[in-house]
Amino acid sequence: MASTSPPSAAEVGCEESSCMVEQSIFAATAAVLALSIALGLLFIVKQRRRLRLVRDLDKAMLRQQGITDAMSRNSLETAESLKKGGNTASLNEPQRQKLPWEIRFPEIKLQERVAYGTSGAVWKGQWMDMTVAVKIPHEGISELLRQSFIDEAFMMSKLHHPNIVIFYGACLSKDNLALVLEFLERGSMHDFLKNESEKVDFSMLHHFATDIARGMKYLHQRCSIIQRDLKPRNLLIDEAYNVKICDFGLSKHMNVKEEGLTACGTPYWTAPEVILGEEYNNKADVFSYAIILWELITREEPYSGLPGLEVAIKVANEGLRPRIPKFCPEPIAALIEECWQHDSELRPSFGEILERLLEIKKSEAEQGLLKSSASPDLDASRATLASNESNKSEAQAREAEAP
Repeated sequence: MASTSPPSAAEVGCEESSCMVEQSIFAATAAVLALSIALGLLFIVKQRRRLRLVRDLDKAMLRQQGITDAMSRNSLETAESLKKGGNTASLNEPQRQKLPWEIRFPEIKLQERVAYGTSGAVWKGQWMDMTVAVKIPHEGISELLRQSFIDEAFMMSKLHHPNIVIFYGACLSKDNLALVLEFLERGSMHDFLKNESEKVDFSMLHHFATDIARGMKYLHQRCSIIQRDLKPRNLLIDEAYNVKICDFGLSKHMNVKEEGLTACGTPYWTAPEVILGEEYNNKADVFSYAIILWELITREEPYSGLPGLEVAIKVANEGLRPRIPKFCPEPIAALIEECWQHDSELRPSFGEILERLLEIKKSEAEQGLLKSSASPDLDASRATLASNESNKSEAQAREAEAP
């Protein structure tokens, strides 16, 4: 009977090595497969969440307009087609009902460009014998920005308030996206504050602050919307000096959660919790409001001279805030400090802010400060402060040059 020799050490090592390689390949394949499945599920969840939001907005809008059930079904199919990149112009018109606020692009006559940004431009134009503002995204925008633009249209179709810019409708075809909005001749608050011919006394400041707070209270309490990009460029002023909130491209519903949550907005007006990527709520808008109040007082850019990244780091980690000037009325200064507190839970709601502003108005009225003849001349105070700062700088320069 032939005997078999035991395998050599080299053969055993080779077999073990081969086994380990096979195990490694299997583990790597399983990991890649698991990751692919996880990413696929995440994508599906996000898409369903986005479609659910559009569906809810459209249903609410259709109920308000008294549209029939059959029309509702067609409108919802149109909305979902848009979210998937469909072109409404390519759809068979008899098979679907146009959304009540949908506008065909040829109906609009563009006249001149009045604003330009990273995501698009705003044009002055004509529609239905009205002067309107037409917001158009840049050509070749990403699918994400395109979906965000459509989200903004659906969101704005729900908003109706004296301190929210009027939404007339939107062009939703793939090749011609546009929002058609109310046109306000005085432009943005940013431009207004830069215009030295426009005077801002205490009465005007109080009026602006109240208008913004009213619009934001409506968004938070009635619509459950966080604006997320509240700043002077997104506040428009009409002929009667009423302030209206615009640009809801970054806005979101409070009941729609996002990963992280998404940090957005402009660093100079962004709350610490948003910068840090922490979970946040509508109190983030209150922080932005505080910076705007400071700008109304000073008519200056916040953190002038500092780059956005440095501002963001110092605001979030070092408690950096703009310096409130001495000429700022004490009740307004106290309100500003309360609104930009680091702990968002300690910031007031816009309902509470309106109550505070009413108390301030009553108090100042008793002192006669809200009358135009007695209203504190904030512009003169700003000029005096600037002159004093200039004289101080010159004195320091002379001292430095002295032997």
